[in-house]
Amino acid sequence: MNTTGDGKMIKRDPYLIAIIIIAIIFSYAFSVYSITKYISLNATGYDLGIASQVYATTIHGKFFYSTLIGERVFLQNTFRRSYS
Repeated sequence: MNTTGDGKMIKRDPYLIAIIIIAIIFSYAFSVYSITKYISLNATGYDLGIASQVYATTIHGKFFYSTLIGERVFLQNTFRRSYS
């Protein structure tokens, strides 16, 4: 137990410490998993940039539109898959 400047005792909650340790392990494990998945799929900055821009333009009123491609991404992927 620690004391504060005024002499009061502070209890360390073992459950809180356990939750913090589990959260750190969870964050580390899924960070490694995400980075490994990113590397193995050969994702590039261009792909991620398109996705990021689609989210930004959707928020601002142009739904699923990408200025990099010049058209709506949702419709582009749908029609190319069904007619090719």
